[in-house]
Amino acid sequence: MKDFLKNLNLSQNEAVKHGDGPALVIAGAGSGKTTVLTYRVCYLLKRGIEPRNILAVTFTNKAAAEMKERIRKLVGGNRDLWIGTFHSICLRILRRDAARLGFGGDFSIYDDDDQLSLIELCLKELGIEDKEFKPRAVQERISRAKSSLIWPDEFAKARENFRDTIISRVYELYQQKLRRCNALDFDDLISLTVKLFMDHPRVLEEYQARFTHILIDEYQDTNHAQYRLIKLLGQGNGDVFAVGDEDQSIYGFRGADITNILDFQKDFSSSQLYRLEQNYRSTQNILRAANGLIAHNEERIGKTLWTKNEVGDKIFYHHFPAEHHEVEFVVKMIKELYHRKRFRLGEIVVFYRVHALSRIVEEGLRRAHIPYEIIGGVGFYGRREIKDILAYMKVVGSSADDISLRRIINVPARGIGAASVGAIAAFAKSHALTLYDALKRCADVPGVPAKTRAAVAKFVTMIDGLRRVKDELPATKLLSKIIDVTGYVRELEAEHTDESIMRLENIKELRSAAAEFEARGEAQGAAQFLEEISLYTDIDFMQDDDDKVTLMTVHAAKGLEFGAVFMVGMEKGIFPYARAMSSGREIEEERRLCYVAMTRAKKTLFLSSVESRMLFGSRTSNERSPFLLEIPPQLMEDLGAGRVVKFDPEEELERGALPRQTRRPSDHAYATGDRVSHPRFGKGEICKIMGQGDDTRISVSFSSQPGPMLLLAKFANLKKLP
Repeated sequence: MKDFLKNLNLSQNEAVKHGDGPALVIAGAGSGKTTVLTYRVCYLLKRGIEPRNILAVTFTNKAAAEMKERIRKLVGGNRDLWIGTFHSICLRILRRDAARLGFGGDFSIYDDDDQLSLIELCLKELGIEDKEFKPRAVQERISRAKSSLIWPDEFAKARENFRDTIISRVYELYQQKLRRCNALDFDDLISLTVKLFMDHPRVLEEYQARFTHILIDEYQDTNHAQYRLIKLLGQGNGDVFAVGDEDQSIYGFRGADITNILDFQKDFSSSQLYRLEQNYRSTQNILRAANGLIAHNEERIGKTLWTKNEVGDKIFYHHFPAEHHEVEFVVKMIKELYHRKRFRLGEIVVFYRVHALSRIVEEGLRRAHIPYEIIGGVGFYGRREIKDILAYMKVVGSSADDISLRRIINVPARGIGAASVGAIAAFAKSHALTLYDALKRCADVPGVPAKTRAAVAKFVTMIDGLRRVKDELPATKLLSKIIDVTGYVRELEAEHTDESIMRLENIKELRSAAAEFEARGEAQGAAQFLEEISLYTDIDFMQDDDDKVTLMTVHAAKGLEFGAVFMVGMEKGIFPYARAMSSGREIEEERRLCYVAMTRAKKTLFLSSVESRMLFGSRTSNERSPFLLEIPPQLMEDLGAGRVVKFDPEEELERGALPRQTRRPSDHAYATGDRVSHPRFGKGEICKIMGQGDDTRISVSFSSQPGPMLLLAKFANLKKLP
């Protein structure tokens, strides 16, 4: 047993060798949390605890798989171990006992799209207008209720306003339909397992007797339903071993409740507390800065991270005049770090608090030919709302763009269903028309209902109106007009969910991009703007290896680490976010979010803010983030007044040129300069090839058209000419 634990430090060893009864392990960032959890399972097995008596709950399937593999290597395979996520564990329980709740053991599990479809059906059946009660918003409200263990009858009694009264009817019908379909959604997996245990004490006693040792990872991220599940199971033997860090509780918006970890010692009165404070990741200066920041929070158990690592660089910071200066600095420093062999590109990350900030960072990296990838989301110009609005601009610019037209013909929903679009498309093909021309002749298309014909006519009138003014308006004004007349923004505003708010912010940021395009004094038409955007969208910057800069929101950062971290947008109203400013509890979560981002850095940390930023469609003057003032000033190095970042002399050796972004050969047999013919547009020449595989696009200059046309290669229908 001694040799088995020889690689653990003193604190880790003490936690792993905890005796009987409940225990809370406060595991600071980079302190070996997963190691302790894994070794604790192995220690129990070595002590002679039967594998079937151990339950280990993780927050991701990946973490569960890694834990199983590490346990296998340390002590051999143990098939009877229950290791998995809350959802997977509850699924195993319900497969056996769902009949007690009125479900068959072969129940289906409805994913997000299935849930939305069912909610839409409920709204329709109840005669509720989905313009006022968006399916996504209703789904989010029902999900929160289930996570809080509020059943339909309780929801109806506790309704706070008229909106809740309506949603309670949907919730009740939704659950009835789930039962009739013998289906559960993801929230049901946990909430119904809790209900099973509460309504059937003997079933609970059976599982309490089985799971004599319960281990939970990321305890600070549990919601109420998950907390109740663990509390019920833990009331048996009481041997609950929870690992977490209250300073890394950053998912309150998803229902995570920090009080679960703060009150653990009250819930399990005989529990023992262990602290893992030795950090193996970061330099001393980074940890001191992070400790100084998080000390301003009141809702914490408390710990002080320390490390045997080097003192390291100070925290580099500067307040720039505007966002372009900030991005220029980030790009310059990335090049510097790479050329001096401090880090590979894959060891560098740029964090931002809101998705919209990624746009200007992406553009800066593209201009500098620095490969990058977006984690936890797609690139700015690849996001659904941005692609939708740009598709409108493309259709307004060219009614021959069938691909873009198909994308937005029923977005927002206007009653033009897929069957009708299919019939119109078939008519277009048989009469050698573009899809848009066929829409104009919708009255001649058989099988299209009168109501749909009216919707098509209204859509055509709207597009024609935009086409009449497209050449008179600069990109920003045409963009604003499209957003207004299509009702796209009104649809998102009515939805009023966290996702819709984020999408609205991205649309505002698209306006910023158009305004900046015009401010550069270049051609200001929408066609030129789209051409510039198409370069950002279609060129494949990703490489086969991992040597590229990472971009991500700070919410996606937990569990990761990087050699160098850039945190941009450190301004009041952005970080901390404006909506959190009025709540002390939400400010504390924002501070924890900042703490998590800082502690991802191993060696170098850059923080930056700007005096004036174009964001969400308008330029504002910004105060520096109050979090910057909470970091001990002696640990900061302001790069103002012409000061430069100085690195160690031995790091002066140049690495050479940055790796260039590469594009794999297209699967389609086209090449730049090829002469081609098109059945409608006639002869032309290929100017440019972008993307790869099924996403390959071709820019073709046809003699019959005023400018180049972008075609999707697999649908281009081009014939090569000799």
